[in-house]
Amino acid sequence: MQASEQDSSSHLTLSRGEIYYYLQSRLPRDHETLLKKVDGMREELELDKVVAGGIIFISSICVRSCVYCSFRAQEENIERFRLARSDIMSAAHKAWEAGIKWIVLKGGDDPGVTADLAAELANELENRFDFHVTLSLGEKEESTYAYWKEKGIKSYWLRHETCDPHIYRRIMPAMYWVDRLRNLEAIKAKGLALASGILLGLPNQSYEVLVDDLILFTNSKTFALVIEPYLPPENLPGHDVISRPENQIIIPDQETMERVIALTRLLNPHNLITVSNAHIKNYGGLSADGIFRAGANCMFFDFTPLEFQKIEGHTPFVGYAGENADLASAKSALADMGRELVLRKPL
Repeated sequence: MQASEQDSSSHLTLSRGEIYYYLQSRLPRDHETLLKKVDGMREELELDKVVAGGIIFISSICVRSCVYCSFRAQEENIERFRLARSDIMSAAHKAWEAGIKWIVLKGGDDPGVTADLAAELANELENRFDFHVTLSLGEKEESTYAYWKEKGIKSYWLRHETCDPHIYRRIMPAMYWVDRLRNLEAIKAKGLALASGILLGLPNQSYEVLVDDLILFTNSKTFALVIEPYLPPENLPGHDVISRPENQIIIPDQETMERVIALTRLLNPHNLITVSNAHIKNYGGLSADGIFRAGANCMFFDFTPLEFQKIEGHTPFVGYAGENADLASAKSALADMGRELVLRKPL
């Protein structure tokens, strides 16, 4: 079921027509109108406070075939890793020393990271460091989400990517949109807080479908979201499709990203909206204020051990990388824009 088929009228602060209009408009005054609407919420929602989280990639092993990700199973020439428990705890200790309160344990869909292991790791991190731990390990059985809830896991991050089932299957072969939607519902039904997200600039992604995506955000009752540009490395099959102009309807340039983030903020006032490494690399670095003015108020720092960060592999949702995940430089850059990096739990 696509978002447009759901009863969304009671949730939306903008009509479907207004969302569509602002998404496709190229008039500078419309762009500024959106940003001013977000500015009007800024003080009440404390949007100038940017919540810092930490991310640890615990595995690059994956059984999936997503065409935009170097961790895909078909990539035979990249190194693979699954972090030892000692590596994870060492990385978490560095995050704790930096003051981080929220950790995402991220991995490919790795059968070796069992439900028991994930729960044990999350519980140890919470007990030793008082972190809020979010798991992000791909689609699982409904019983697994229930088990994790029983074991004290509080939240799960699973992006819906796109509401278009045809595009979804094109970029994630052998996977089905209906299964992803069922997973999102199961996560919430079992009592886990849900974080989600989409890719912007997918092949043949239309503005109509993007409206569905933003409405689904609102209906899904998420606590955190990420909207990332679809920019696969040139060596992956997902790049070839968007290299042909006839397949590009929406270009994930900075202006478009700002519009989508601003609309997401207006529709989901209390959500954390994340800036990832993809934003920092492609939209002018941390000194570019536009993404934050549009309503982003969260960023992640990558505490994966450096020897594993350096392994060639491009996945969405990678935290701000660098030696010991340098919070100081980010804090300074944000302060220059009148923003404050804050260290707290997400819920």
